[in-house]
Amino acid sequence: MTRASKRPTIRERAAVAQCPNCGKVPERKSVKGVPPTYCSKACKDEFGNRLSSRGKAIAGWAMAWRVDRGSGEIAKGAFQQLCSILDLFNAEDIEAARPRICGWASKMLQTQTLYIDRMGKR
Repeated sequence: MTRASKRPTIRERAAVAQCPNCGKVPERKSVKGVPPTYCSKACKDEFGNRLSSRGKAIAGWAMAWRVDRGSGEIAKGAFQQLCSILDLFNAEDIEAARPRICGWASKMLQTQTLYIDRMGKR
């Protein structure tokens, strides 16, 4: 059995009821509909603000890497910067005792909606 096969699937991880900001179990107000992702509006706002500011730090590096499809001197340097920044973000989350980001990602992936679909009309 490989290491990757021991990791939970998207479905298994998305089924875990945990606020991606604080780790508490979100309270379900109704048995109908989709279970809540966040335990409160404050947690949703804090999480969104953190992702927004972090996104600003990595967007340029990710785009530079992607333009050259990950090959070439600029793409390789951009990827190194990107990984370094992401390692810092993950370390911050561990230090703040926040849940791993893969829980939030699994919920987003399970919805099978594209980023453009979640953006709303512009």
